[in-house]
Amino acid sequence: MTNPDDDPASRSRRPRLSDEERVGQLTAAAQVVFAAKGYGESTMEDIAREAGMAKKTLYRFFATKGAVLSALLECKNPAGKGPDLSEHGADGESRLTAHLSDIMNVVFSPSNVTLLRALIGDAHIEPEGSDAFARTILEPGPLDLIRLLEFIAERECWQIADPREAADQLLALAFGGLHFRLLFSDRFRSEIPAAKARLPRIVATFARMYRRG
Repeated sequence: MTNPDDDPASRSRRPRLSDEERVGQLTAAAQVVFAAKGYGESTMEDIAREAGMAKKTLYRFFATKGAVLSALLECKNPAGKGPDLSEHGADGESRLTAHLSDIMNVVFSPSNVTLLRALIGDAHIEPEGSDAFARTILEPGPLDLIRLLEFIAERECWQIADPREAADQLLALAFGGLHFRLLFSDRFRSEIPAAKARLPRIVATFARMYRRG
C-alpha cells in the first residue's frame, strides 16, 4: 500500500500543513497506536502509517519512539496551569477544591487512562514509557498541591507541619482507589461526577483538621 506522503499527486492535492500541525497529527497517531498495540510493540513505522505520513516525515520531527511519547505527554501536561497562588484570590478551601478538580480532569481523562494502561502493560519491557507518564502526568499535580498547601499555611495560618504528608492525606481522601479502579475498567467512570461533587465537603473536613483556632 502506498503511503500518501510518497505519492506526489496526493501531496499536491492536500493543503500544506504547518510543522505544528504535523506534530499534532503524529502525536495523535501515536496515542492510537500505543493504545492498540501497546507501547513495547509499537514502531515508528506504525505511527507514520496511522498518521498517513512517510517515515522520513516522522523522523524529521522525532528521532525515537520515546521522543514521540514525550511530545504526546507534553500535550497532556497539567503543570502549565499550576495552582492559584495569587495574593488576592479565593480562600484556601476554594483553591484546594479547584486544584483537586484540575488533577482529576487530567489524571482521569479517558485518553490518559487508556495511554497509562498501554504503558503499564509494557513496563517490564520498556519502563521508560511508564516512567515518563509518571513524571509528566501523575507527579506535577501533587507537587503543585504541596506548594499550594505551603502557601495556604502561611497566608491563612493553617498548622501544617509536613505539607507533603498533608498532600498525600488529602489526595487519599479525595480520590480513594478510583484511579486504580479506572485502570481496570471504564465502567468506573460513572463514579467520577460523584467524586468531584464530594470535593468541597472533603476539603472542608481536611481544613478543620489543620486550621488554627
